[in-house]
Amino acid sequence: MQGGGHGPASRQFGLGADQVLSARVVLADGCIVTASPCENQDIYFAIRGGGPGTYGVVLSTIIKAWPMVDVKVQSVAVAPLTSNNSALLDAIATLYSAYPDLNDAGYAGYGTWSTASPEPIFANFTSAYVHGFYTFNKTMQETQEAFASTLEKLVLQNGTSLFVSVS
Repeated sequence: MQGGGHGPASRQFGLGADQVLSARVVLADGCIVTASPCENQDIYFAIRGGGPGTYGVVLSTIIKAWPMVDVKVQSVAVAPLTSNNSALLDAIATLYSAYPDLNDAGYAGYGTWSTASPEPIFANFTSAYVHGFYTFNKTMQETQEAFASTLEKLVLQNGTSLFVSVS
């Protein structure tokens, strides 16, 4: 949270740093202070995204609590079945072009890819795309419907030029 606290839940609840109500902080001179919007405000605002460890060592925090939410997680892995990466790059273009619609449907998360990673991205593939996307308070049907048209495009090449795994 001291680096901002960005994650899949940021879409629903804001940054991790925004959830901090107060913190106990050890300053460089050894003093332990409480930092909040009411006291030691400069430290409070600094530790909420100003750089981890830059302004003091955070001993503890009090953070906002949120009601439980229903979360669906989608994992996608795409890798070429040959040394030719063109099908992989086409699949990545398909995925990236779907991002605006997936965002509008409530998807949030992270994806990464490489065409020559020094170590495997997943399984034994060093050229691949993977993502973990999340939806909050959506039904399984809503989540699957939002990805259906993209999945249709990806599975056309599954087993021929690409390995495609969706769960």
